[in-house]
Amino acid sequence: MGTWGTGLYSSDSSKDFETTIKSIIKLPFKDEEIYNIISEEFKDTISNENDEDHYIFWLVLSDQFNKYGIANNLIFQKAIEIIDLGKDLNRNKELGMDNISLKARDKVLKKLKESLSSKNPSKTRKLLKKPDELIFKQGDIIKFPVLKDGTALNPYFSNKLITKYPNLNETKEFSYAIIISSNLVFDYIASYWVIVYAESFDSGNNISVENLISEEKWLLKRAGVCSKSHFNKMKLEIIGNCQFSPAINEFTEEEKRFLKYAAVNDISLANSLKVNQREKMLKENYMPFKLSRYIKKIEIEYKKSSA
Repeated sequence: MGTWGTGLYSSDSSKDFETTIKSIIKLPFKDEEIYNIISEEFKDTISNENDEDHYIFWLVLSDQFNKYGIANNLIFQKAIEIIDLGKDLNRNKELGMDNISLKARDKVLKKLKESLSSKNPSKTRKLLKKPDELIFKQGDIIKFPVLKDGTALNPYFSNKLITKYPNLNETKEFSYAIIISSNLVFDYIASYWVIVYAESFDSGNNISVENLISEEKWLLKRAGVCSKSHFNKMKLEIIGNCQFSPAINEFTEEEKRFLKYAAVNDISLANSLKVNQREKMLKENYMPFKLSRYIKKIEIEYKKSSA
């Protein structure tokens, strides 16, 4: 459950639930289908009342549905029952919440109940008007700048912040990543799966990615999303494309859940663009990836591409 407090969204879990539910709610599907997708995503938490996040999940779900105009009386009644029977308060007491905090929590829950009992949802949900544009194709070779700590440029830094602290984007090294899967999750949300070369090179080095294909320094990283804005802020370059053998599709098809997880949780591809930490990354279950096993052909353009 991580950190928690008296507010509905004070715990790590509630914030995670909120992020995922918001991502799914914006899909242009019927209310029932939205609920079915969310139910599948959190089926273990939903089905297990002993899960410490079970009650907070229902409270967050009801609040989000109510805020975005999805009227689901079964969900609302489930949340109201949790509040009326004191289940959430008892769970928080078991987890060590003191009496003063429990009273504050009770006020939050009563306010939620009042909102759920109202016949006027806060607002209607804003839907995605069209599917995301896929800015990467399967096999795209990405060259990206690397900071001193081995990470890519942070796409969440504002231009104002970078102007004030230019050293935040000071890079003298680069590395490579290759897109092994590019997909529209639920036919709408773009998500990408990458492998990353585990070392970086000095910016003055003209090392060719072709010479790195046979090396066993490629690591299978987590999937992530990447908007055009993030593409530009991370100063990514698409320098070419690999043609993979059919075996790569057999591999990625089995693991499409990773793409979905990244899409619905809005996990940035920046989290996967890390190098110079091979031993640490292996401990974090990043798998070595035998790239040469899947390559049929590689074409390098060596010209800067923009999304």
